[in-house]
Amino acid sequence: MRVAIAGVVALIRNPDHAEEVRKAGAEPAVVDLEHATADAVAAAIARADAAVFAAGAGPGSAPRARTRWSTAAR
Repeated sequence: MRVAIAGVVALIRNPDHAEEVRKAGAEPAVVDLEHATADAVAAAIARADAAVFAAGAGPGSAPRARTRWSTAAR
């Protein structure tokens, strides 16, 4: 059983994954972190109390995508 948690937004690169994200209880936002501006990412998570980067860059990703990201809470 999956339980929806209010206010969870999942940034996804592939819009084809949106329905799977909804079924998991989150609201999808299509934002490709390799190509989005900082303003676009900030807008997508503007109402968040915390952000967690939980996906790794794959072997075909650009070198800048493999930099370490940190989590931060307001």
